[in-house]
Amino acid sequence: MTKPSYELDEGYFVKLKTLAKHLTEMSHDVHQWGTIAVPETYRRANGNPESYALVGYSNPEPPGLFNALCFLTPLVALGDAGAEEPELIVSWSSKTIEPLTNALYIEDGEIKYDLLEDFDRVWSPIRKRLWPEYWDQFDSTTDDLNEPQDIPGQRSEEAYRSEFLAYLASMAGSKDLLEAAVSKSIRL
Repeated sequence: MTKPSYELDEGYFVKLKTLAKHLTEMSHDVHQWGTIAVPETYRRANGNPESYALVGYSNPEPPGLFNALCFLTPLVALGDAGAEEPELIVSWSSKTIEPLTNALYIEDGEIKYDLLEDFDRVWSPIRKRLWPEYWDQFDSTTDDLNEPQDIPGQRSEEAYRSEFLAYLASMAGSKDLLEAAVSKSIRL
């Protein structure tokens, strides 16, 4: 990774290692979660450099299709001049994350995109997992997303996870896709 940025504006904050641990614990069968630091730094619309992490969910709907959701989220280094590698911190906020992919949904026999559904499928489970005191007040509409699914002919969970993490690594190296997402970001 090139030199990470050291400034964030807002959001919930979590260490990248902690987020990765929780996402691994949330993963099971076709429901795979992951995060990876993007190896390059990109310039926002205002010209300031910013580092990012990808957060992804395999989103196994419709069943049997690879329909992953990926979001770009700001990543900063916790300042510690004595550390060999700085601790990386992710900003997790509805105002700071940017969709990198869109999922397909079948509704009334038609294939559709639903940006709000994409956001909710990723945002709600992570926010509920990492900051549960807030979520104790609400019923989540995404609780059923993590129910085990038995899909005939399905690969093993390890194979599915390995494929999903390779996909995230590939996305983290997609410079054109990342530059497009950063340039359309509304954060200034």
